[in-house]
Amino acid sequence: MSDVKFLIKDGTLYRYEGDDAEVVIPAEVRRIAPEAFRDCKGLIKVATPVKLVRIGNRAFYGCDNLAEVAMPGALFRRVDAGKIFSRPDDIYFRFYASAGLGAEFDEEYGAEWDDAADDSVRPVPGERAAAMPVKTADEAAAEVQVKHEPRADVNRGVITGAATILVDVSRSSVSGEEDAPGEAAAEGASVGETDECAPADDRTLRERIECVVPADAAPEGISPARRKELLNLTDFLIEDTTLVKYIGVKRQVEIPEFITRIGEGAFANSDITDVYIPSNVRYIGARAFTWCESLTGVTIPEGVELVDDLAFANCSALVRADLPESLRFIGESAFHACSSLEKIVIPQGISSVSRRAFDFCTALTDVILPESVSVLCDGAFSHCDSLRSVHFSSGLKKISGWAFAECGELADFDLPEGLEEIGDVAFMNCKSLRRVVVPETVGSIGRQCFVNCTGLILILLPEHLRDQVRAQKAFHGVTGAEAEYV
Repeated sequence: MSDVKFLIKDGTLYRYEGDDAEVVIPAEVRRIAPEAFRDCKGLIKVATPVKLVRIGNRAFYGCDNLAEVAMPGALFRRVDAGKIFSRPDDIYFRFYASAGLGAEFDEEYGAEWDDAADDSVRPVPGERAAAMPVKTADEAAAEVQVKHEPRADVNRGVITGAATILVDVSRSSVSGEEDAPGEAAAEGASVGETDECAPADDRTLRERIECVVPADAAPEGISPARRKELLNLTDFLIEDTTLVKYIGVKRQVEIPEFITRIGEGAFANSDITDVYIPSNVRYIGARAFTWCESLTGVTIPEGVELVDDLAFANCSALVRADLPESLRFIGESAFHACSSLEKIVIPQGISSVSRRAFDFCTALTDVILPESVSVLCDGAFSHCDSLRSVHFSSGLKKISGWAFAECGELADFDLPEGLEEIGDVAFMNCKSLRRVVVPETVGSIGRQCFVNCTGLILILLPEHLRDQVRAQKAFHGVTGAEAEYV
């Protein structure tokens, strides 16, 4: 790239006076004035700064050969591309994602700024801004890199969308060398050029993504449907292959296929009604969907191994949650207060149901526990007012305190042979229970574990628990039946 000239004042780029095919705009530019690049016929690729906050109308009108633009994804979501680019449908957009997304967009300029810039610094038509310093491509790139070194300014190795629109804002190779932000766009390097993946220890970020995401069409081959898809991908803040935050407004959401982790709080408090989780996901983070009160159903795909604490807590409209066989851990309060959830099948492979994982699921009627579950932790299904049926696993060893407390509709069930411990107030106020048969294997019975189970008419216990039952007042408040020891 040859020398370039920029007319810049107070962070606003008023005019580009060069004739290069590929341009990296200096990092200090926060605004691009109306018509700044107008009629730059030779311009093919341009990389804007990651902290750009405003682009005036017609800024790139008449740039008939412009084929590729790198810009902040958050800004792209806020502009009308048709007012800035004369042929936006022919442009391949690559997106940056920066820390503090959306926090610094202009409010001090009115809408009229988009159509008019400061005439005192605008060059006279036909004259070139000869007084402006000339910067080589290396100087411009170096300046961009220096400006973006702090972690507060930009996430390292950030991508938005798919690997085909990968822009490493601060790329780091294994050797520790860094390339300048914007060069990924300016170079025009397309993803998927290598035939095979490099060894895991020797891969750059770009190579790691290439291994799991298929290459896309060349920019000139982008279809209208694909362009729409790229626009939709600006609804997400994505770092590496982790979906950090959903920043869109759509209520039906399709998570990009290459995502492997849904981050902490990624969808928290959003108005989504449906979400598609792709098969590459392995982890759903803490509070990922908490307080999504309009979410009606979710299918967690095979491959997901962990649903972390409070992941779907307070999703009050959630009727259905399909859990995969690959799941190995359900976090504390993961489905707390999902008051519309009607049935849950815990997959084989789960060894324990965490503390309060399904408490206050007031519409839950049936629970099926696989043989792999050995522990029900404190309050796992407490306050499930509609729970009527529980199929206990044959491998169950411990029912912890409050596990089924306040489950007033819970009817008869068989405690499995092999059960060793029943915790304090585990079945408190389960007033629909008619019979309790405690197996010989139980060695510890908790304080008031069946307190106020007033519907009991049959109680059978092993002889060795007689003293514990009396000392712990295990059946306090039960008047319709006497415990029988066998």
